[in-house]
Amino acid sequence: MVEGDILVSTNKQRAIVGVSYFLLASLAAKGVWMLPDLSVPSVVASLAAVFLGYEFADFGSGVYHWAMDNYGSKNTPIFGTQIEAFQGHHELPWTITYRQVCNNIYKICQATSPFCLADK
Repeated sequence: MVEGDILVSTNKQRAIVGVSYFLLASLAAKGVWMLPDLSVPSVVASLAAVFLGYEFADFGSGVYHWAMDNYGSKNTPIFGTQIEAFQGHHELPWTITYRQVCNNIYKICQATSPFCLADK
């Protein structure tokens, strides 16, 4: 574990996750609202876009995870704390099972929320 790390969720972490989920739900609602007519080509194109978006997001997160696991250290500028946490979960993999959900995902929510706001 990273020095000073805790396994329980703080109120700040819960708030970050809650705001992030609200922003994602807003984007999803906006996407549904912007759908054109429900013709077969439109539905097929929308489903294809969702599938491709999912695949690219999965690939991108895999590349990111691989890079964090294999390159840099805690002293790396900007990404140092993330690198330390990513590499640390291989040394103590059980810690992820003891963390509360918001404690586990708030950093991801923090990193992605600006992109949700950028679309507003």
